[in-house]
Amino acid sequence: LYSDRIVLTVAHTIEYFGNDLNASYLYAPGVKIGSDQKKYFAQKILIAPTYRPRIGTDNTRVDDFAIIILRESMPVRNNVQVASPADIESFIREKTPVEMVGYGLQNVAMRTDSLARNTMSPNKLMSVLVSGDDLRKYYTAYPEWHQPNQTMLDLGIPNNDKVGSVCDGDSGAGFFVQKGDVRYYLGAVGGSQAGITNCNALLGKFAPNGGMSGITPTYKFLSLIKEAEDFVANEKKIEAAREEARAAAELKAKQEADERA
Repeated sequence: LYSDRIVLTVAHTIEYFGNDLNASYLYAPGVKIGSDQKKYFAQKILIAPTYRPRIGTDNTRVDDFAIIILRESMPVRNNVQVASPADIESFIREKTPVEMVGYGLQNVAMRTDSLARNTMSPNKLMSVLVSGDDLRKYYTAYPEWHQPNQTMLDLGIPNNDKVGSVCDGDSGAGFFVQKGDVRYYLGAVGGSQAGITNCNALLGKFAPNGGMSGITPTYKFLSLIKEAEDFVANEKKIEAAREEARAAAELKAKQEADERA
């Protein structure tokens, strides 16, 4: 949740919304999944114009980023800022802790347990951020754990059985660094994964030194975020004008009723 009406996610999750945007909704972050939770309906979707899905054996999604704009405001508990290139360089150099909170599968059994999947609570991953060079070194070191000729993304997040890992259902969750009351948003889960098969029924294990998530830094999409912010600001002006007109109509009706009385 970037602001009260703007949700940052990945483009490939939007396909689950189907063709009826008006029927699509989200829950507030951090709650247990369930029908008793308040639904926040989507109003508009913005997808990175450079987004490219997986192609053939290339399992990397390029510029996998999208924004969901909500019809009404959702309570915001964090001051979210998109991490700048300088922030990211600092986080890599200082090995600053990186967090991700997601609703993905926790084990192989959940693939067939619909009850568990529909009542899940979020879980946290704790890791660090690594450079694109380190991401490429990982792919070179473990060629048998991914398809050849994968597109390399800009940054990597190590995963293993100690710090936690991503799995199906985590797509769209954000990797972030928490410093004081500011949450520095790095990028969304979903670009690429390698060596992460702990929730895969076939292998059920990690690569020898763990797995790696590849991500695209969100600062590349600041113009799309600005477009969303401008849209929300305009919508709020329209809503305020409607509310002012409604209040004026009510006041006029009351005054006319008082005069007749």
